[in-house]
Amino acid sequence: MNTKANEDLNNLYLQFIECLDINKTTGMLGKISNNRYADQKLRFSGYPYVGSKYYEAKKKILFVGLDLGIDENREENTFHSFDSRRECIAGSTKGCVPYNYNKHISGTYGMALYILKDLYGWNKQWDSLNKIKDTVFISAINQLKSDLPVDVLDYVSLINIHKFVTECRGCDFRKTKPSCWTENCIVNERNRSGASNRRWYNKKEEIKMIMDEIEILSPDIIYFQGSVSPINKEQLELLNSKFEIWIANHPSAWNVGADKPSYIESNRLEVRPVAVL
Repeated sequence: MNTKANEDLNNLYLQFIECLDINKTTGMLGKISNNRYADQKLRFSGYPYVGSKYYEAKKKILFVGLDLGIDENREENTFHSFDSRRECIAGSTKGCVPYNYNKHISGTYGMALYILKDLYGWNKQWDSLNKIKDTVFISAINQLKSDLPVDVLDYVSLINIHKFVTECRGCDFRKTKPSCWTENCIVNERNRSGASNRRWYNKKEEIKMIMDEIEILSPDIIYFQGSVSPINKEQLELLNSKFEIWIANHPSAWNVGADKPSYIESNRLEVRPVAVL
């Protein structure tokens, strides 16, 4: 673990929390400069996912999603720490169930396995996954988990462009008590879909945050999942002057087949600047 980078990232997030008046316990956003959303109750989604071997990876991949899509820590009434984020994602982490990935993380695992296979001798494992290339990643990984490397996601990081989520987003409000942390919350997938939190609530500070955290994470590849549209042309050009940028469909996008291994082969992924798939 790169102690200096980790400290810099932690300090950056502490400054962000302070700047936007984010409650240090609940994560509720205090400062909203965009008047269109001034009355919304929003929670800071928390710290990013940084794999335990990311800084020593032979090729550092930073996956960039759009938003969290669900208030994951709603029952605890708080936001993710570095540790809790890692426990949600890294199958090799103590306390985690190996390969217990959702659709998004399953696709991220598959893409990371493909990109890193030559560097870590995972060609055989990728070939096994690719033999059932028309099976969705989440099912394919579950079928082959006894033969797949558990530490693939230790070598990558994952952040979101938009870092706030509507309080209790994803909860089923048909229950008598909608306060999620008072009882087990039933997740309502319909409340998760869409772009309701893909907005700038404090645009200047949020964009600066993204650019600064990418700089600290210093990846070899920035892999945008779904869209790069929130980043303007000048910012994208600045990033592309320092890092290789790939842009592809979200790994759970079933309508374009991005949730299957066949998506990788059909698009003939190659490392190249601004690779738009």
